[in-house]
Amino acid sequence: MDKISIGKIVKPHGVKGEVKILSSSDFIMERLKKNAKAVLEKNGKQTEMKVISSRMHKDMALVKFEGIESMNDAELWRDANVLVDKKSIPALKEGYYFFQLKGLDAISQNGEKIGTVIEVEETFANRNLRIKKEDGSNVLVPYVPAFIQEVQLEENRIVIHVIEGLL
Repeated sequence: MDKISIGKIVKPHGVKGEVKILSSSDFIMERLKKNAKAVLEKNGKQTEMKVISSRMHKDMALVKFEGIESMNDAELWRDANVLVDKKSIPALKEGYYFFQLKGLDAISQNGEKIGTVIEVEETFANRNLRIKKEDGSNVLVPYVPAFIQEVQLEENRIVIHVIEGLL
């Protein structure tokens, strides 16, 4: 199963085994609705879990997973990544998901290959593309219209407006 991360468990919530999840998905509640399957990953181990209930509270998802019955059980999952199967994510009518940018060839507006997108990183200000350059070094490019000219999923590339000092 090819999986993507949709969030991270930050701590237990209450005494009945609910966990607080910091979302990295725009559709966290769709991904973690009742009876949905998710994989919790911690210390290199992955465990498939079934969602019993979920709700939003102060910009965090509160989720009750089957088998996590107490605050102590929930504490064991602190800092675990929450993953879902990529196949369970519906296609968009237009546009793309950020996870689809990973692996695209980064090309300058002049057609020169810069490198390959290896990660989309989220910061408080904006998202950044981490690009592994042809020489093996990494560079961050802000994912803003000033730099991202075009995303071409079918051609497996993203066109970046390169200015002096960007790379």
